[in-house]
Amino acid sequence: MVNKSKKTFIIMLIVLLFSPFVTFNTANAAESDQYLKMDPSIFVRMGNLQTAKAYVQVLEYEDYIGLNYRFFYPYNGSIGGLGIIPSGAHAGDWEGVKILVNKDTSEIESILPSAHDNEHDWTDSSKFEFQNGPTHPVIYSAEQSHANYWTEGKHSRLSGFGNDYTNRGHKWDIADDNFIIFNQQNTPWMDFKGRWGESGTSDAVDLCNLSCPDSPKGPGVSKGWFRDVTGASHNNDITDLGANPEKLQKAEEYAEKYAPTVYLHSNELYFPSTVEWLLPQVQLKENGEVLLDKGQVTPWTIVGKEPPAAMITDLSHTTSMMKLNFAVSISGGDTVTLRREKLYEDGIWRYTDYDVTGKSTWERESVWDTQYRMKLTITNSVGSEKYASPWSYYLMPKPVEIKGIYSSGNLMIVDLLANVDDVGGPEYVYLRREKLYPNGQWGYTDYKLLNPTDWNDVWTKEADFDTEYRVKMLVKWGITQDQITYESDYVYFTMPSE
Repeated sequence: MVNKSKKTFIIMLIVLLFSPFVTFNTANAAESDQYLKMDPSIFVRMGNLQTAKAYVQVLEYEDYIGLNYRFFYPYNGSIGGLGIIPSGAHAGDWEGVKILVNKDTSEIESILPSAHDNEHDWTDSSKFEFQNGPTHPVIYSAEQSHANYWTEGKHSRLSGFGNDYTNRGHKWDIADDNFIIFNQQNTPWMDFKGRWGESGTSDAVDLCNLSCPDSPKGPGVSKGWFRDVTGASHNNDITDLGANPEKLQKAEEYAEKYAPTVYLHSNELYFPSTVEWLLPQVQLKENGEVLLDKGQVTPWTIVGKEPPAAMITDLSHTTSMMKLNFAVSISGGDTVTLRREKLYEDGIWRYTDYDVTGKSTWERESVWDTQYRMKLTITNSVGSEKYASPWSYYLMPKPVEIKGIYSSGNLMIVDLLANVDDVGGPEYVYLRREKLYPNGQWGYTDYKLLNPTDWNDVWTKEADFDTEYRVKMLVKWGITQDQITYESDYVYFTMPSE
């Protein structure tokens, strides 16, 4: 029989032999780097799932769109090697998932979830579950390690000494406004070259036993993420949509359309958060010395910058009303002007200036399906310009749109989207369905949509088998509803045979 001390030695030897992430704590090795020293409170390490957001880089290639969703966790827990020697805990954890979309088909071809320093390869999308349509893959985050998988259950690793466990526990729906596009305005901290925690330094307090990884650097914003699967040979062939103000809205549309749904384990202790939530609770240190104390670390100061004097922080719309949120820092006597320019059909931008001194929000009626751009300017008391923000672009959407048509038995089902005011005035929404008769003539019927749930859901009506239809949406104005103010393009659909 093997005695207890020999058995312990054998277990330790097995862990060392089979664990590629085993590194003994070498505090001096990382002390020359800048790093974040976190408040050791469990409440900081737990993160904040309620306000968590993924950070997304959207890259356009000749034939593909590549989306790199990055998830930040303030803390990575221990991996329980058969429950014998839990190891691997460290402060700061960057995880994520890469999604490759074919531009011709708009379908997801391949997905690469992060797990333990590249344990996964690109995987065909057919192996993944999808929720809320065919563009939102389901990702399972392993308990404490946060490695990502496409199935739930036990995931055997390292001869049983590094198993991961996933289940359908806490849901994190990234498509539900839970993402931020990487760019210099949204995420100035992305240029931080230090470590996202104190693990591996003299400040480390991890109970990591044998395996004590350093806190990671990251998140690594790069144009090269998808070269291996796209064939792109040079960065000039790649466009970072989020870094271009004119293409930022398109990046946001892609990020929402293909956002994954993440399930964290029901026993998870350490949840994701935003970087912005964490920074007020940390110190910035180097060689053990405090560079910025708690409360001084911001998304700008962490990279040695000051925030701009004026910036537009959010652009959105409610029905036809465009809305802006912005932040300014001014002195006495300064004035703030918002310039909004509209792109006309002749290709010329024409502007209107608005005095927004003392305000942080602004809204104005806008024209559907029209491109706008906005910037803020600060002038002093004698009229000299002190600062002008970069342009922010916004394309007002179409007021009504048909997203798709399909059938079930003898029912035609139309997937709708509308942005106009509630039915009842002054705008009314109709769906016009036209049927092609044997004499070659189209005959139509207009259907008034009676409540908002109809607009953003589906419309269903019986239809004749083996018959061609075309459908469009109308916006009508006035009490008599006899003036059409907008109509969508026709979408054609042939009902199948019975």
